[in-house]
Amino acid sequence: MFSTQGSDKIQEFVKQAASMHVVNTVYFIGLVVLALFSQYLQIQTVSVKMDVWMIATAVLLSASGLFKLAVSYFRGVEKLIKEEQLELILTFINVAATFTVMNAIQSSGVGGQTLLLLYTFLPTMLFILISPLTWNKRHREFVGIYGFMEWALLLIVVYWSLSTLYLLYVNEAYLGLVSNGVILIGPYFLKFIRKRHMEKLMGKMYIEIYTDPLTGIKNRKAFYEYYDRVREGNKMREFGYSGLMVIFVDIDHFKAYNDHYGHEMGDDCLQDVSNFLQDVADERQGWEAFRYGGEEFLLVAPMNNDDWCTIQEDELIDEWLKGELTLPREHKVSEFGQVTLSAGGCLVPTDDIYTMNAGMVTKLADKKLYEAKETRAKMVLDQVNC
Repeated sequence: MFSTQGSDKIQEFVKQAASMHVVNTVYFIGLVVLALFSQYLQIQTVSVKMDVWMIATAVLLSASGLFKLAVSYFRGVEKLIKEEQLELILTFINVAATFTVMNAIQSSGVGGQTLLLLYTFLPTMLFILISPLTWNKRHREFVGIYGFMEWALLLIVVYWSLSTLYLLYVNEAYLGLVSNGVILIGPYFLKFIRKRHMEKLMGKMYIEIYTDPLTGIKNRKAFYEYYDRVREGNKMREFGYSGLMVIFVDIDHFKAYNDHYGHEMGDDCLQDVSNFLQDVADERQGWEAFRYGGEEFLLVAPMNNDDWCTIQEDELIDEWLKGELTLPREHKVSEFGQVTLSAGGCLVPTDDIYTMNAGMVTKLADKKLYEAKETRAKMVLDQVNC
């Protein structure tokens, strides 16, 4: 199993590499389209020959495409150059191709409006293109020639972008300035939307994974995660807790109930019991209710020794301990005539929590449950810590 720190590093690398790859590829495709459009403008002039700027653009884009294909299909290239270095080179080529294609359009003599249109978004597009390689990095990894390329990219793009925006301002092309501003804040807006969407997806995923579909309360996986958080948090002593209360609950004669009333009514019974236990937990600070499986449930809560020793003072717990607790649901094949619950509980000391897993602590409570099952409809609590 990967450590949390290692997993975070892997995710950060994949995220950074993926963002560079996607932005570079999309930008490359856009440049190819723009280059073809530039050639169309060239054809509209008297000379149909490609000028030096168009030839330079074709060479750069061809080199970029061939370089990308070589890395994708020849594994030997991957040993010579790292992924992030490759993307830096491709970004450098894409930026250079941007300048050549802009000059090609300008030299066509008919690209005035086209250039103005490009200036309304290209400066900030270049910022977005180089951002995964510069500002989004937590630390510098490029040295030597790659470090020079990175800083050259940054300085060239910043200079060209600022001069272009100044040109738009001088010519009172305020809509161009606004459009660049919109593009510049676009990634932050998308990041915000993505974050909110991810939070919603995580919420739905959490519900699907950690909620019992029949009863609607938390399931066994949720209990395991809860217990792991208690173990890893190491906060119980800090907040004055002596240990973790674990109460194992079982529905008495549930198989007989299913056989007599049918499985559909059995499901209704499980839902009633889960609602009852959830109410028990909600009415007591820090308590949590879980469906462990089948007709078995758990009530857990961090607790200190004094509270554990005086737990019988709780009116409902006292009734349960005396075997007088019944649920308002008929159970004709039970000696009580109504649905009853047996329960066994213990307080797991803080020191034991860090040496025992979730399954081991439930077995401690399960031993007390077996004692309660001898008479049924009763709760038996371990008073060792009192």
